[in-house]
Amino acid sequence: MSKHTPFKVILVLFMIPVSLYLIAEYIDEKKLSECPEIKNDIKNAQSADYEYQFIDCKGVVSVSYLDGKYYISDKYAGGVAVVNNRKLYKFIGDDLYVVYYSEGTMNFSCSGNKEGECNNKKYYEYFKVNGQEQEVIYNSYDEIPIYRKVNTVSGELTLYKTLNEIPESDRKIFKELEKVKQFPYLEIILERIIKTMPKLKVLIVWAIF
Repeated sequence: MSKHTPFKVILVLFMIPVSLYLIAEYIDEKKLSECPEIKNDIKNAQSADYEYQFIDCKGVVSVSYLDGKYYISDKYAGGVAVVNNRKLYKFIGDDLYVVYYSEGTMNFSCSGNKEGECNNKKYYEYFKVNGQEQEVIYNSYDEIPIYRKVNTVSGELTLYKTLNEIPESDRKIFKELEKVKQFPYLEIILERIIKTMPKLKVLIVWAIF
């Protein structure tokens, strides 16, 4: 065995995390080049919370991952949707389409006399209108517009409650997205990998420095 072998092993072990870190940074920077207006906001969010995982962006729209959910945000409208499967949204041209199955992700309020009782359940979310955050309340789940389209250039958000009210060209896109209601097995594995990515980045940085 060559006397240089231990050194080579150490060098390889050092280069692997360095390479992974640099590749991850390169991929992020390439994605961020698609959204210069919100690039600094995304980087600040990453610095503030190491579990915040930047996923994608375009124009004024970004997608991030935190605590098992994907958060879709619009610089002008605020929060667009929160979904638990990345296949429920899609960037097409200058638009992002999302089917917001919000039963398990939207904020709600209710009342009850007993512990665990939930009566008069109401859902609510917040949108920005002219820069001011406004609360929107839905008296039932059926009132929530689950089909959402946001323009990545202007930030204009369009909401639909049913497929029938959607223009034919967009309806086809929403129908395709709507087929995804349960995670396939492979998707579950991918979700778990993505969930560990922020911690992996921290370990890589720790290994380097």
